[in-house]
Amino acid sequence: MTLFTTPKLARILDNKVDLRRNPPTDDEGRFVNMIILHLNCAYYAIKSDALTKPEGLAADVRSFFALPIPQAIWGQAKRFYDSEFVAFIEAQWQA
Repeated sequence: MTLFTTPKLARILDNKVDLRRNPPTDDEGRFVNMIILHLNCAYYAIKSDALTKPEGLAADVRSFFALPIPQAIWGQAKRFYDSEFVAFIEAQWQA
């Protein structure tokens, strides 16, 4: 809900953001990083059978990381995650 109720985060869902003119803000970076952390936890919960994999997970990941701000933040953040999780996220773009 925070994404929809916090005006300073609205650009995260804008697919026409010009990141050269207006790079991601600190608030946008923190929010996207929280989404990535949440997704990382969900990924390992699914892998350990503690959580059922949602049918639309791949499409959801693909549509989120296709946006300019999440994609830019992911490019910076992925070095902090293990290769298995990085491969999972990036495989969704190929699907």
